[in-house]
Order: sequence, then C-alpha cells, then structure tokens
Amino acid sequence: MIKIKKIIVIVILLDLILVNFIVSNPITFGGDYERTFFKNEKYCKNCFDKYLNFILKICNLPSICACTIKNGEVTWANGYGYYDPETKNVSTKDTIYLVMSISKPVAATALMQLYEKDLFDLDDDLNDYLPFNLRNPHHPDDPITFRMILSHQSSLAPDEEEPMVYELAKTYCIGDPNISSYPHPWLENYLCPGGKNYTSNLWMDEKPGTHFHYANINYGLVEFLIEIISGNNFNEYCKQNIFMPLEMYNTSFLYSDLNTSRIAIPYNAERGLFIIQPLHRNPLYSYLWAACANLKTTVTDLSHFVIAHMNGGVYNDTRILNESTIDLMHTIQYNNIKYDEKYGLGFIISDKIFGKLKYGHEGGGPGVRTSFYICPSDNTSYIFFSSSWTWQLTILCPLHLKYMPLIPYSLLLKAKYS
Repeated sequence: MIKIKKIIVIVILLDLILVNFIVSNPITFGGDYERTFFKNEKYCKNCFDKYLNFILKICNLPSICACTIKNGEVTWANGYGYYDPETKNVSTKDTIYLVMSISKPVAATALMQLYEKDLFDLDDDLNDYLPFNLRNPHHPDDPITFRMILSHQSSLAPDEEEPMVYELAKTYCIGDPNISSYPHPWLENYLCPGGKNYTSNLWMDEKPGTHFHYANINYGLVEFLIEIISGNNFNEYCKQNIFMPLEMYNTSFLYSDLNTSRIAIPYNAERGLFIIQPLHRNPLYSYLWAACANLKTTVTDLSHFVIAHMNGGVYNDTRILNESTIDLMHTIQYNNIKYDEKYGLGFIISDKIFGKLKYGHEGGGPGVRTSFYICPSDNTSYIFFSSSWTWQLTILCPLHLKYMPLIPYSLLLKAKYS
C-alpha cells in the first residue's frame, strides 16, 4: 500500500513538473526551439509513440487513437492497442470509435446549414416550427429559441436534475434505436406538462436565455428541427450535406451504415487504486437522441470536419458553411455564465490552455472518452479517442483534457508523419 502511494505521488509530481515547464517555457514555432526539438522528426515520433503506449498500459486501456493538426493539415495520426481485445484487432487511425457528445458540433453544423438558407432565424420561437407548444411552465410567456437550444440556454434542466426521466430517455439500446414514436410524439410526451414521461424537474426556475445548463435534450430538439425544416431524416441529411462532401466515408449516426467489425469495442473499468483494473466489455450501444451522442467516426474522418471549422468552413476546396457562420458558432452566445467554460453554437469555448482561447467538444459514456479542441491563436488542433476510461487517464494523459500540459503533443504539431 505504501509503495502504491509513493508511485501516485511521483506520477502527480511529474505531471506538475510538465505543467511548470510548459508555463515557464511557452511553446513557439521557430528559432532555437524548432532547431532543437524538430530537427529529428523520427525522434519526435518515437517519443510520442512510447508515451502513448505507456499511457495505454499504465491506464489499462484496450485502445486509444489520436491525431494532431497544424495549419489545416494532419501532422500525425495513429492508433494504439487492440480495438477489440478478444480478436486482437489493432487500432489504427481508421478505426471507428463511438464519440458520444462530439455529435453535438456536427448536429449544430447541420442546423446552421439550414440557417444559411434563410429557413429560420436564430432568435425565432421554436413554437413556430414544432408541432407542439414548448414553454418552460415557470415562464409560459417567454419563447425558447434556436440560439438557446444550440447553446444550452433553454432552461431545460441539466441531466442530473431529472435523473428518473433522464434515465428512462437515455437507457441505451443494443445497435441502432428503432422507436416508432420518436421523435414525435415522444418529445412532446417528454417535454410538455401532461405528457406520460413528463416530470416537473425537467425545467429550471430560471428564465430561458439567462443561465447555462448543459442538457442533452436540447440536441434532441436540434435533431427534430433538422428533420422538420429539411424534410429529411437526420442521419441522411448529415450524410448528404456533411459526411459525403467532407469525405467522411466511415462516419454515421447509425451502425447499419458502417462495417461494425471495424468499430472499437467500449470497455468499462472498475474503480481501483492504481494500474490493474478489470475491464468489462460493453455491447455496441446507442442512445435515443442521436444528435446528442450517437456519432461513430475515425480520427481521420473527424479531422476533415475539424479542418473545415479551422478553415472558415472549407475542407479540400469543399465549403460546408460560410466563414461568418463558422465564426458565429465559435463565439460565446451568452456572457452570463459563471463557469470556466462557455458555449457557442454547438461548441465548448474555453481559455484553459494557459490563457489561450480554444473551442471544440468532449464526449463520454460507458467505455468511451473522446475530445477535440482547436486553438486558433496558433492554428492547431488535436483529436483523442479512447475505448475506455480510468482516473489514471485523467492524470496521465492531458491530451483529452482542457489543459494539455503535454510536451510530446507540442513536438508533433510541427513534425509531419503519415
């Protein structure tokens, strides 16, 4: 027991030393730093490979996959471990992962494409489009708008505030969901007083547009509105207007579109003190609200989406949104949030990288931990997927965190590998 405590202390101290080094020696691209650290690209790659293999083993993860982007180009991408430990299938940059809430910026992008066609205004009342009356019962005269649901300002309760109904709604199914009553009348029964799945805990006391509450159901509404306004199925709309134009050929909200033998199996890990933790295999599951959490993709495919958002809406000469719309999505919509993170339209916005603005999203679920963030000041980005999660990963692998005190990551931003 004493030995384990000593190891934990050493690990934390090493992590603090890394943070102190980065803060004391800010990363710049050029000059002596570049000549010293980027002279040998093979050395950089080997260091990073060893680091991530170390993370894989010490955190007892089945697989991880990561990607770095600089100036609109992928500088490095790779997978580690077995994406299916039972069959010993090795993870690569083209392995498909469940990415959970990274679904939200994709869904927001789809809705903003319809916004660009002048099919709605961001401050329109949703009741002008929905087949039911959506109001916070505490504020029946205050409209709920597109801007509010995209930025989690609708006054719908965060998931932990209404756990009973939330668990009912989020009970995952094996494979693709197939519920004939969804999205309507299911959403009406869930959101409106008198509905069979309604609970008064669903709505906060605050007036819509005054407080930030991260509620997944906001993006259930985003999904439904995309279908109403476009006249198309949500997944099909995204396939035709985002995935195919961006050459995201291994991406979908549905398993039926994908080769499931190439999907990383999510594994739960039991809580433990250190290193050795038993893993429990999950089935390939889905949630009811696809736009909240059902996206499956690869780091290669997602890099195309990320690059489009880094390049003002363009990837490989294909435009999916206008630059002004991209800028709007990456802009804080409400400045009344007393949190370290704020929200744009589908994007978390933060300045936690040592004072540098960044935007992106994270995802988490049973056996899944994912994230991507863009740092516009130096035009860099990273993507990180894991098929499990342990608390050691939080301490040892800042790639998936907001802070990113990671020297190997910084080395890779300049070096280029296939």
